[in-house]
Amino acid sequence: MAYIYVGGDTDNVWQIDPADMSKVAESPDYGGRVIGLASDDNYIYMGGSEVSSPKIWQISPADMSKVAESIAYGNISDTIHAITTLGGYVYAGGGDGTNTKVWKLDPSDMSKVGESAEYGGLIVALTSYGDNVWVGGAATKKVWRLNASNLVKAAESEEYPGTIYGLVYLGGYIYAVGAGLSGTRKLWKLNYYTLSKVAESDAYGGTISGLTTYGGYIYMGGWTTQKVWKINPSDMSKVGESADYGGVIRSLTAVDGFIYVAGYTQKVAKLRASDLVQVDEIDRGVESYVYGAIAVQTIPGLATVTTQLCTDIDDVSGTGNGNVTDLGDSAVTQHGHCWSESNNPTTSDSKRRRRGLSLQR
Repeated sequence: MAYIYVGGDTDNVWQIDPADMSKVAESPDYGGRVIGLASDDNYIYMGGSEVSSPKIWQISPADMSKVAESIAYGNISDTIHAITTLGGYVYAGGGDGTNTKVWKLDPSDMSKVGESAEYGGLIVALTSYGDNVWVGGAATKKVWRLNASNLVKAAESEEYPGTIYGLVYLGGYIYAVGAGLSGTRKLWKLNYYTLSKVAESDAYGGTISGLTTYGGYIYMGGWTTQKVWKINPSDMSKVGESADYGGVIRSLTAVDGFIYVAGYTQKVAKLRASDLVQVDEIDRGVESYVYGAIAVQTIPGLATVTTQLCTDIDDVSGTGNGNVTDLGDSAVTQHGHCWSESNNPTTSDSKRRRRGLSLQR
C-alpha cells in the first residue's frame, strides 16, 4: 500500500492514508519548517530550515520515529531544500549560507560519503535516475547533471529565466520549472544527457513550484494561476487543468491514479489524474503551509496467513494448522511453521517445518 508524507509549518511530517485522507501518524518535531522530503523502500528522509544545525533525518514509516540523522548541513543560515534517493544512497542539497553543495549520504548510518562542487546559489530541486543526479536552483539558474557516483558535474543547461523550483525525469528527458518574468515561466524539456533544450510549454500564470509525473504525463502547478496543469510531453501541450486550488501550489506527488497537491491553503488535495477533479482532501489546520515537502512511499504488501485451532492434542504434543493465503508483494524465500518451548518463536529456532504455499499440518 502507499502512504503520502507531508511536511511544512507543522515542523514535522505527517503520514497520510490516501484511501480516506486521514492522518495515520506523525514524526517527531524537527524544530523548524520541513521543506525537503523523499523516500526509498525503507525510510523517509526529511530536512528543512530555521534550525541552528539543519540535518537530514531518517524516519521509519512503521512508527514515524527518528532512526538516525546526518551531520549538520551548514548552520542556521542554511536550508535543506531538496532530497532524492538513488541506488542505495541519499542526495541532499540547499543553502544559502555556508553551503550550496549536493551531499551524498549512506543511509546505513547517514554519514556523508561525497559532495559536489558549489552550485553557486540555493539548491531548490533535485531529481535522479540511472547513474545521474540533476540539480537546479537560484543564482546559477541552470540544470546541472552530476555523476551519481562521484558528484562531478557532467553537463549543464542554458540559464532558466528564474530560480528553478522543480525537476523530474521522464522517458529520456528532464523537465524543469521555476520562476521568471511574466511570459517566461514555462515547463522546459531538456535532453537528459546533454541538457540541451528540446521544447517548452505555454507560459503558466506565475512561478511554477510543483512538478510530478504520472501515466506518461507531466503535472505542474504554482503561483497566481494556482491550478494544476496536465501536460502531454510529446508536444508540450496542455491537455487538462484543475479548479483553482485556492492558494499557492508548492508541491505535487502522484500514486495509484491520483495527484496530491500541497501549498498555502493548509490542505492537501487529492485529484484524479485523469481529469484533475478533486475527490478528497485533508485539512492540516492553521499555520500549516507546505513549502515543498510532499512525498509518497509504497510499502510492499505483507504475506497473509490464517491460523486454525490446534488438533491432535495429547499430553506432550499437538498439531498446529494454518494457511498462507497470499504471498504479498515481498520476495518470500521460504515459508512454514516455527515453534519453540518459549514465547515468540522465530525461524532461527531448530523446531520448524518448511512447506509450500499451503501450510497445513
